[in-house]
Amino acid sequence: MKKTVLIQIVATVFLAVSVDGDDAAVTKHQIDKKATVAKSIVFTDADQNTFFQKELDLGGFLPGTEIACELAVTNNSERTLSFTRLMKGCKCLSIEPQSASLLPGESLDLRLVIRTPLRSKTEVQRASFSAYDGNTLRFGIKTRYSGKGVVGFPATAVSLKLPKGVQSEKLSISFFADTLSPEQLVALEASPAISKIDFKIDFENKVILADIPESIVQNGRVSGELIIRNIETGAVDQVVIDFESTSSIEIYPSSLRLFSRAASDGTKEFVGSLVVHDKVASVGKSPHATFSIDGHKLSSDRRATNKGVAVFKLKIPSDVLDKSDLQTKKTSVLCEVVGSQSRIARLIPIVTTINDPIQNETAGDK
Repeated sequence: MKKTVLIQIVATVFLAVSVDGDDAAVTKHQIDKKATVAKSIVFTDADQNTFFQKELDLGGFLPGTEIACELAVTNNSERTLSFTRLMKGCKCLSIEPQSASLLPGESLDLRLVIRTPLRSKTEVQRASFSAYDGNTLRFGIKTRYSGKGVVGFPATAVSLKLPKGVQSEKLSISFFADTLSPEQLVALEASPAISKIDFKIDFENKVILADIPESIVQNGRVSGELIIRNIETGAVDQVVIDFESTSSIEIYPSSLRLFSRAASDGTKEFVGSLVVHDKVASVGKSPHATFSIDGHKLSSDRRATNKGVAVFKLKIPSDVLDKSDLQTKKTSVLCEVVGSQSRIARLIPIVTTINDPIQNETAGDK
């Protein structure tokens, strides 16, 4: 059966003009946007294998449009297609009628109304529904449509941690804008808490960039909203941005994996590595650290780079850390780091798994 598609768009616009002296201000208000779409689908016996699932592409629409879709449903299967209730996938969708019964060869017109949002996280939107006969799923319809003149942020929230001692950190936020949202129609607006930040639009790469000064968090954590808008179509979206101060020193991994080996004196010892990064260290400088377990100082070999990074290879004698300790209690290494502008102390847990060489050796000793 040939599918028919009919699209009719109606937009009502008025101009409000206010005159003050020789100056005239003209404001355009879009009062109503409506579109009518005609679609048809046919269910056959072959569709039973997919639970009568169908997908429809309604086309492209401006934000805030009310789409009225006349959907002709034809039952070309060999069984009666009945439904007693419809379950909608979003509040933006309304459907009539709510129940019907189609004998083989019969057709029915479903009337769908979809209200397209002004705020959107994607360029393509979906509005779906399923038809049930009691608790039995009879068929499902997935509709999709693309926005025209839309802008938005894929992310709902963005968090940036500013290391203490760093003058500024770069922020990058992705956004989308379709072909009806050129650069000259896209505007940014920041909430008061972050209004002093200079946000710049890189339209070619679809990112918003900013240099965030450390001073913004001098009095503690700061949160605000960045709003993006198409000033012609009214499409709008926002992203929550959260700034907070953090230590300029990082230790990783977050847990320490140990391996067993023979020490130079013939006894057993455990070895493992930790990396310490000082983000604000000057060129040629790297952090220093000491390590201990329950007050027992550990020896370590330090290998430094010229980029604020130092790698520490820890050596733990068996009289400080027994194999049985790793299996019966939680053990951590106290790591105390001195950086260029700050110092921290952190407990790094020791973890073992069934595949850990320590565990394997223990099993072999038995």
